[in-house]
Amino acid sequence: MMESQLPESASLSDSQENPLLRRCTLALSVQELEKAREAYLRKCARKAKMPGFRPGKAPPHLIEQEYGAEAREEALTELLDQSWKAYAGQFNVASVLDMEETPSPDPEKRLFVATFEVFPEFDLADLSQISIVRPVVEITEEDINLHLDDMRMNQGEDVEVERGAQIDDYVTLSYSMTLDGAPLPDEDAEEIEITLGEQEDWKAFDEEIVGLKAGESKDFDFIYPESEPDLAGKTVRVHATVSKVEVWKSAELDADFARENGIDDGDLDALRARIKKELEEESAKLAWLKTKNNVLDALQEAHTAFAVPESLVQEKTQEQVDEVMARLTQEGKKPNSPQPDLSDDDRESIAEEIRQEIRLALILEKVGALENVQILAKASSSEALVRENRIIQRILDKAQVVDEPNSHGTLEDWYFDFRYR
Repeated sequence: MMESQLPESASLSDSQENPLLRRCTLALSVQELEKAREAYLRKCARKAKMPGFRPGKAPPHLIEQEYGAEAREEALTELLDQSWKAYAGQFNVASVLDMEETPSPDPEKRLFVATFEVFPEFDLADLSQISIVRPVVEITEEDINLHLDDMRMNQGEDVEVERGAQIDDYVTLSYSMTLDGAPLPDEDAEEIEITLGEQEDWKAFDEEIVGLKAGESKDFDFIYPESEPDLAGKTVRVHATVSKVEVWKSAELDADFARENGIDDGDLDALRARIKKELEEESAKLAWLKTKNNVLDALQEAHTAFAVPESLVQEKTQEQVDEVMARLTQEGKKPNSPQPDLSDDDRESIAEEIRQEIRLALILEKVGALENVQILAKASSSEALVRENRIIQRILDKAQVVDEPNSHGTLEDWYFDFRYR
């Protein structure tokens, strides 16, 4: 007979280091193990193919030699699994950390100590007392004009000008350099295209080019930036010649522009109407994302921090650390990049973010259970998102919601900061 028992050493009491850590002792009957082993051997015997014997007719001692070790392992695995599942049903188990055999004072029993973590028990805050800010956006003519300006800029072109070059101009030039009168052929360039002021390290070089028109040349001294290790800090003599100066010209806002952007009859009003609809749809998505983020922040504030399973934290933290290290390693292949490294503080910062994510997920799950938002056994990522959004909506239905006017641009700025922070 299988049984589970708790040792008198209070092995299931909360650990001060980890209040979710539990231990229990599972006792397996030696007699039951032997019966399970013999049953497995009989199963093997029916299918065994051995030289000189018909299938299923091999003598027991040969079956024992061939399958004895396997039978013992299978019997132990099966009965231990059954015993653990019967016992674990009384807990909300997060993960099993260890299952180790321990000496038994009873020769008729084998004892196994299971070490595991459970999910925390906590009280859900009164959702009706939570205050949530919900952004509300109305698309204005200014929003449409700004979007049109961006479209015109993106669909513009470089136009050659006769004036002297300015910062942000697109310049085609050639140059040669000397150091102490000796040519530096590896530093020469022919007809390269640069945007003046784009590279901070070469800002002093670009400022020397400012004012030059197409066909004009200039000689000047230039101190090489520290980012160039071979010549860093050295003063070189530069001879530069500009062959072309161009500026970016936005596309004209006319019927052709409308046609190029999907309005067959070139009606600018129709283009503006379509842009307004697109901005309204985009604003609605951004407003929901910000509202959802506000809900999560409010939930976190409304609940006192509680312990979460550290085994899950460690697993997810390691996954994220591996991703970060892979990215750092890739960046480390670039010239002058530092060697990949992640400090203990960085790792703990990642771990704390993971703890907060798990804590919020548990809170949402509890809300979902109380609000009867069904859980699909094998939900896809899209189905899981739909369910999460339903839970968020249930919280909004109960919470104190304050509508706050926002512009489309403000929401875009928020999303950029939120995504890349």
